[in-house]
Amino acid sequence: ELLYGLMLPSGNDASVAFGEHFGSRLAAGGDEEQGEKDSPKKSYDKFIEAMNAGAKELGMENSHFDNTHGLTEETHKASAADMAKLAHAVKQIPLLQKVVSTPQRGATVSGPGGYERNVLWKNTNNLLKIEGYDGVKTGTTSAAGACLVSSAKRGDDSLIVVVLGAPSS
Repeated sequence: ELLYGLMLPSGNDASVAFGEHFGSRLAAGGDEEQGEKDSPKKSYDKFIEAMNAGAKELGMENSHFDNTHGLTEETHKASAADMAKLAHAVKQIPLLQKVVSTPQRGATVSGPGGYERNVLWKNTNNLLKIEGYDGVKTGTTSAAGACLVSSAKRGDDSLIVVVLGAPSS
């Protein structure tokens, strides 16, 4: 469910939760392998290191991540070509393709002491309403403007479109 909370409404809090929870597990020779538990901050930093290593493996030569959510930081950057490479990789993983193509998803989230609430996450990618479009991600910051990474299929043809720095969504 956290993937839906991350990808549909741009859940920055979900991205931080992923980083804090999985960073130490992803890092090469992570401390958790030796039975030690990292602080959430240290695990988060290791997650970002793993993001940058993964970007390098995908050939994303003009991108660098300073955080998990994409909000503006001095050296945080991504190119349109690199976002297309990332979108292509996402589309190769059936679970991720399912998540990024979902228009909306409801869930019951629970917390300590039996706390529960119902949530409805709506995908901000308006192209999903058009036949053939099947994902990927939208995002907006004051520095980057409105951004869209989208994919579509018509017949046997597939297309990935990346728009960065638009004045509006």
